[in-house]
Amino acid sequence: MESAHPRLRKKKAMPALLRSFRTAGSSLWGVYKRACRMELSTLRSPRSNMVALLRTFVVLGLSALALAVPTPIETPDLFKRTISGVQAADCGETQYTASQVQSAAEAAASRVAEGSQVGKNKYPHRFNNREGFQFLPDCNAPFYEFPIFTSKVYTGGSPGPDRVVIGSANGADAAFCGVMTHIGAPGRNNFLQCEV
Repeated sequence: MESAHPRLRKKKAMPALLRSFRTAGSSLWGVYKRACRMELSTLRSPRSNMVALLRTFVVLGLSALALAVPTPIETPDLFKRTISGVQAADCGETQYTASQVQSAAEAAASRVAEGSQVGKNKYPHRFNNREGFQFLPDCNAPFYEFPIFTSKVYTGGSPGPDRVVIGSANGADAAFCGVMTHIGAPGRNNFLQCEV
């Protein structure tokens, strides 16, 4: 025989409700079970039962939302390039860390491999080395130049004065050759080699 008292009816119905959430996953079930235990221990009136049940469902809803948040995906293979010989560079006014050089060189190698260019001057493009720079030993022609910045990877717009140079391009891989700058160079389109 069912009791007419509302609090007793809710206590009998609660285990069935708890059993229905067991299929949602053990961690979610644990959160819900703990929340129900805390709320059931503080029940005093039918109104507090409603508030307790509402709180429980809020906790359950937030837990489900946390489980539904997507995880970040890996970087696409297009940007996974192996650049050998990367070093930090000093262009006088601007110094580049090995990480900044690596990022610019990887962007250049990615675009060389896919045959795409960016910006008004279409980077990366071939660098003919009219200046006769002595690049690092493992770097062979054809050479490609690509803008380098301390705060970003070039995606278009003004290329700034500095360039990273890559060579020995072989599919996804390339060699770091050096860094060069227009600052202080004689003539409009000439470069000076930066120290690596």
